[in-house]
Amino acid sequence: PTHCSVWPLPEGRARTSSWHSLRGGEIEAGEDHLQALKRELIEELGFTAILGQYYGQADEYFYSSHRDTYYYNPAYLYEATSFKEVQKPLEDFNHIAWFPIDEAIEKLTEFRKQEGAALQKKFTEKIDNIANLLKSIEPFEKNRVPKIREKIIDGLKQIPEVDYDKNRLEQELIYYIEKLDINEEKQRLTNHLKYFHETMKESGHGVGKKLGFIAQEMGREINTTGSKSNQAEMQNIVVKMKDELEQIKEQVLNAL
Repeated sequence: PTHCSVWPLPEGRARTSSWHSLRGGEIEAGEDHLQALKRELIEELGFTAILGQYYGQADEYFYSSHRDTYYYNPAYLYEATSFKEVQKPLEDFNHIAWFPIDEAIEKLTEFRKQEGAALQKKFTEKIDNIANLLKSIEPFEKNRVPKIREKIIDGLKQIPEVDYDKNRLEQELIYYIEKLDINEEKQRLTNHLKYFHETMKESGHGVGKKLGFIAQEMGREINTTGSKSNQAEMQNIVVKMKDELEQIKEQVLNAL
């Protein structure tokens, strides 16, 4: 039929309102796409169907905090040229609804918008967390230069028989401290965070890929900051920033 499509409506247990999605299930061992689809139709709808054109594949990536597991879900989409109800669904915990195709598309699009808004909120939270963590590095960064200088001089005092040029020591200290300077990394990371915010406001396809590229650049700056952080407090902050960034990378694959 061209006028009707099956678009089940599961009641969102963890959501404030109902949400719409296509039903599906896993391809079990020994099954191909068609065998799995026919079995799932019986289990979830109680229907048999004659399948026509293969439309293509859609992929979903997500992280389940409840199971602490990363998931990759490919979906294989087929046309149903006809269908017939033959029994009650074996899985009766879903609320099944039927809609005309245009209305079904509208409802799925609305759900996609809801998911997009939730994703943007999550990204904003994580980006802001990274920015706050970056600021929290500053007090430790300012204090570490005198500590480094003091530690080196104290070490030299432990070897009284060694004579050294104090001017040359000062030059070497400056060179060593410059190698540990993270001002450039902080500035570049700040720019990337701002660019991520700006990119989220863009529309059209390809935004998700762009966000992924920005996240990669953020990772480079965070890693370099970590390699230059020779204080435990600074390294702990870097680890927290990496954790926030990892959560962004998990979800950015779901942004188109």
